[in-house]
Amino acid sequence: MSNHKNKVNTDNISVEKVALETKTEQGFVELIENYKKLITVNRLKDEKYKWELLHNFHGRPNLDAPNFYTEIKSIKFGNLMYAMGVAVIHHLAKEKPEEMRLLFKKLFNESVPLKDRIKAFNVDSLQIYRSLGETLAHHQDERTIATYLTFHNPEKYTFYKFSFYKKLCILLNEKVAVKNEKYIHYLQLINRLDKEYIRKDLELIDLVKSILPEYYDGSSNLLLIQDILFQMLHMNQEEDENNVKVAFIDWLIANESGGNYFINQFGSKRERLEEELNSYEEKYKSEFKSELFIVKDEKYENHIKEVSSNIYNTATSFSNFSKEHFSGRPTAILGRKQYLKFLEQYDAQDEDDSITEPNNKESMNFPLNQILYGPPGTGKTYNSINAAISIINPNFELAQTRDVIKAEYERLVESGQIVFTTFHQSMSYEDFIEGIKPETKNEKVTYEIKDGVFKKLCKNASAKKTSKNFDTSYCKFVEEVLSKGSITLETPTHKKKFKVIINSNETAVAIPETEKGTNMGVTKEMSRDYVVNGAIRDWKPYTTSIGEYIKSQYPVDIDDVSNSNKKYVLIIDEINRGNVSAIFGELITLLEEDKRLESKESLELILPYSKMQFGVPKNLYIIGTMNTADRSVEALDTALRRRFSFTEMMPKPELLLDIQFDGFNLGEVLQTINDRIEILLDRDHAIGHSYFLKVESGNVESLKSVFKNSIFPLLQEYFYHNYEKIALILGSGFVEVKENYKVNFPKFNNLDAPEIGTQFKLIENIAAIENAVQLLLNRNV
Repeated sequence: MSNHKNKVNTDNISVEKVALETKTEQGFVELIENYKKLITVNRLKDEKYKWELLHNFHGRPNLDAPNFYTEIKSIKFGNLMYAMGVAVIHHLAKEKPEEMRLLFKKLFNESVPLKDRIKAFNVDSLQIYRSLGETLAHHQDERTIATYLTFHNPEKYTFYKFSFYKKLCILLNEKVAVKNEKYIHYLQLINRLDKEYIRKDLELIDLVKSILPEYYDGSSNLLLIQDILFQMLHMNQEEDENNVKVAFIDWLIANESGGNYFINQFGSKRERLEEELNSYEEKYKSEFKSELFIVKDEKYENHIKEVSSNIYNTATSFSNFSKEHFSGRPTAILGRKQYLKFLEQYDAQDEDDSITEPNNKESMNFPLNQILYGPPGTGKTYNSINAAISIINPNFELAQTRDVIKAEYERLVESGQIVFTTFHQSMSYEDFIEGIKPETKNEKVTYEIKDGVFKKLCKNASAKKTSKNFDTSYCKFVEEVLSKGSITLETPTHKKKFKVIINSNETAVAIPETEKGTNMGVTKEMSRDYVVNGAIRDWKPYTTSIGEYIKSQYPVDIDDVSNSNKKYVLIIDEINRGNVSAIFGELITLLEEDKRLESKESLELILPYSKMQFGVPKNLYIIGTMNTADRSVEALDTALRRRFSFTEMMPKPELLLDIQFDGFNLGEVLQTINDRIEILLDRDHAIGHSYFLKVESGNVESLKSVFKNSIFPLLQEYFYHNYEKIALILGSGFVEVKENYKVNFPKFNNLDAPEIGTQFKLIENIAAIENAVQLLLNRNV
């Protein structure tokens, strides 16, 4: 962090006149003197509780307590921890007392470096929290962990909060430590202040002794220093204002993408950049009555939202100023890839006490059934992958590179938690739920009931037990029966004997030893359900006997799984291209939230082929995508519309503002094209931003390729090759009049030849693409 942000508000210290070392020393000495005056008056009335709590709960939690949950709950943390942090640790200790006892033992193990202990407690407690099915933030951050350490060993640790640690760094001219090491650095500074100042100040020690005779004897000063910092730095100082313009210029020049931008747009001349930013600042302040580059300390998030809202508002005079005077460059420089990105990174140096968990994502509520809809190229499939990852792993940071995001997606696909499918005209109930499918075995065609995509995922999401070797055991059972021709078993209750043979489908066929007996097939899946889950679909006496025989002769390893505590996502791409009513069939009702398994109004139906009871688990999410250029939302099946929430995804021209060409940026090009399409057709047929995203600034060949291979075909499809309307959208740089266009019609009875109006055609080879775009934008070339 640059030093321009680290300024100290003191009345009696002049940076210009006093050396840095003297200034630092005087700053803290003055702090102590002011603290003495303060507590002489207030007698630590509002802060005394901290000493009381440490006195009452010193050494807690007791790691040998018989009931660890009761031990944790008996400790009063007051306001020294976030209320949610206290609620979570109570919940964890209640549900997983021995696991949490072990975590605290590791946290208090002084033979392990503090950094490793803090991170391990945070990560491991989060893992336990997730295993309980919890999806919100667990709040076991540096502040919370510091509180545990302080209660247990107040002679070595003290309470911590990032806000006054940061101000202490400013006062001592220290750089704020990196993530996960702030509390360690804070303790180092505290101990240094104790050694250099507090122990020598007998007046201060005696004063605090007189105020807190039952709690303070002067042997340990860590809590005293914490209170000095809290009352003098945290409570009494107003927010600083930081002018980040110089820091932004430095960042823009040094940053890789920003550096290229600086070179391309300003010829590597800093004074040109500064002059232009000054004009932006003046116009911004005039338009929005607020500062562009001055940010209040700890208010970066609000400032980012405000600037983003203002600069991307196309209805303002600032937007016109950006287009008319600088070809959209102000919006690009102040936008997501430059200034807003800089503010996020700059603010990250002032991050709070969190260690690994981004809390804002934890509080997101995802609908069980949602459809992302919009015109082509708006990122529906792209964002369905992002949404699926966020549902399953809310801590995953989507701001990383696409390769990292795809790797996480592939990991979740591999684990079975994400399944991707695409609907099409041939998709059927039998593909999606279950159906009878042909199989060739030993050159014979057999037919079996096969689970579809949706049924498989539902079974996986609700599984409580699993077996890795059932298939092997069943195979051995089949081999035994085939080798013997048959085996004889008996029903468990009435002890009636029956013969078992294996048919061509590898189904165990039960043949009762009675004249009126009917042969009954117990399929492999029926046997699996009984052996692994104890479930009986049909033919109870025979399923039970065959299942017990398999278990006794070929032991099956069964493991408990907690799939119901995990989240599963089915992504259905192009959901509107299939016959949804036919594909979902009777199961459309089961998608509703209150009809899911384990809900108050849960429902199960009997499937037509397998005759199984079937329900949809509540931990299964469905994300569909829908191209409105193919079919509007209104044309969707009404039953489907009622059960899904819809999120519109329209083109985002602002994502293209940074892609600059001579006199224009691609953001304004896309906006202009879509404005015209909306008038001539409708907004469902707009063109998405993704077609242009891979174009690099100034790369005319790439821009030509996008128009020729993507934009032209879309417009031809939209307007059924009506080139007059295409001409109204793209202009004379892309469409030309067919000169001397004549057609000779044959003479036929009394038919008159039609009049031929002006005919248009697309220009195949556009030599000057930038000139063509300028004409599209109605600008003089």
